[in-house]
Amino acid sequence: MRFLNHHKLEIIIFSLVIGFGALTAIAFKKINEPKYDFGKIITNNKPLPEFNFVDYENKRNYNLEMKQGKILLIYILTTCGGCQNEADIIAQSNLLKDSKIKVYAIGNEKNEAFSEFAKNHNFNFPIFLDEDDKLKNDLVINKEQDISIFPANFVINNGMIERSWFGKPRDLDDLYDKLGVSK
Repeated sequence: MRFLNHHKLEIIIFSLVIGFGALTAIAFKKINEPKYDFGKIITNNKPLPEFNFVDYENKRNYNLEMKQGKILLIYILTTCGGCQNEADIIAQSNLLKDSKIKVYAIGNEKNEAFSEFAKNHNFNFPIFLDEDDKLKNDLVINKEQDISIFPANFVINNGMIERSWFGKPRDLDDLYDKLGVSK
């Protein structure tokens, strides 16, 4: 009799462990599912939206340059670890020295935050301010969704969005691959 009770207790505990494990797996999968299809947020092969591209620091206007040549435009948050990593990868690259591609950043934070961020991560390229999220909103095609993963990267070629991706590159090689340029 005692053996049966002990055996029943083992079966109950085993069932609870399996059930809890299954619930945990389902919950983990649900948490990690993307909230939306990125392809439905940003449209490639469309013109860069009209925007007043003015450097937050020296107030230089870059509207003409944004329509000429190959450009990497990075939408950043200064508190974003991936944005910080990407800034460091770009600083290590020859992209800026070789003029293979022009690099610009954009965000919607205060000037002081950008100034500190640029200094800490050797940003030696212009940062634009999108205070009212105009450009961010114009880049999305589904107005019910938003760019919420940073950095958001846009390769622009002669004023046309050629490709886009979310998140930082794994390393320098990955960045060059995504940009479609050689080292």
